Amino acid sequence: GTPTLYNAIIEACGALGDAEKAFALVAKMPDDGVEPSAFTYNALLTACCTAPGAAPRGAEALVLGRSAGSLPAPSTLAAWLRALAAGGGALPTTVWPAALEALKASGGGDGAAGAADVVQAADELLKAKGAALWPAPPKETADAIAALRAAVAKGGAG
Repeated sequence: GTPTLYNAIIEACGALGDAEKAFALVAKMPDDGVEPSAFTYNALLTACCTAPGAAPRGAEALVLGRSAGSLPAPSTLAAWLRALAAGGGALPTTVWPAALEALKASGGGDGAAGAADVVQAADELLKAKGAALWPAPPKETADAIAALRAAVAKGGAG
């Protein structure tokens, strides 16, 4: 089957602020013979941005998507970083490698604009939460943001 119906329901869960239901639906898809798509994982990450207190679970959505070979859209990643800045929660170390992969894979389209938006969102998160937010050493964080800035300077695609 195709994931279109599931994707629409997962988007609706996000709009209604129910990230738990969105995660349950993604988990159920393979049981129903439906392979989640890149859109599915972006919708799941978006649900983590809109559901109250669910922003930290976005790391789980990133891991699920990456394990299936799906990278978040830069605009979705930026929205998640902003949700973390607004709502709190520890930023997992997996976000920076995922951000860089998403930028490298973006190719054309909103590549440069998307990369710039991710860098701006990362700056907002740093300003809002500071180094105490990261479980990783501050130098690792600074190096990752510097790499994002370099990607922006090169046009956002690799």
